[in-house]
Amino acid sequence: MTIQILTSSALADWKRLRLESLQKAPENFASSFEEESVFEDTYFQDQIEKNTIFGAWVEGQLAGSIGLYCLTSLKGRHQGVLWGVYLQPAYRGQGIASHLLEAVIAYARSHVLQLHLTCNTQSLSAFKLYKKHGFIVYGTEPRAIRLGDRFFDCHKMILFLKS
Repeated sequence: MTIQILTSSALADWKRLRLESLQKAPENFASSFEEESVFEDTYFQDQIEKNTIFGAWVEGQLAGSIGLYCLTSLKGRHQGVLWGVYLQPAYRGQGIASHLLEAVIAYARSHVLQLHLTCNTQSLSAFKLYKKHGFIVYGTEPRAIRLGDRFFDCHKMILFLKS
């Protein structure tokens, strides 16, 4: 397994993984497959260029990714936001998600003072992963995601990197 920051050379692989994540785990993302599947490649290229996206490569295949967006405003640039966390089901339970999270946390330490994320309250394995790495819940947003007739609450979590 190799973890690295994605560049434009990984565009096709990351687009495929991103669309898979939205299709297979729609309850975990604010965006949807229906929205993003019609976007041009330039949208995905912009995401790679505007964010720092870490990818986990296993035997030449992009198995998972996690995005980091750092706020840029004067009063908010101490904050980073993790987004788009996904690992293909075949690779779960092998510690790959932990390695991805450790890589983004290590990188973020030299860029921001704290990391934020949103986690579906029903995604217990994701919640346990974040807690294991020091994230704490600072609030829960009721009905944060709507999928058809179903609503999902989401925990707002934070990790303080520096005081």
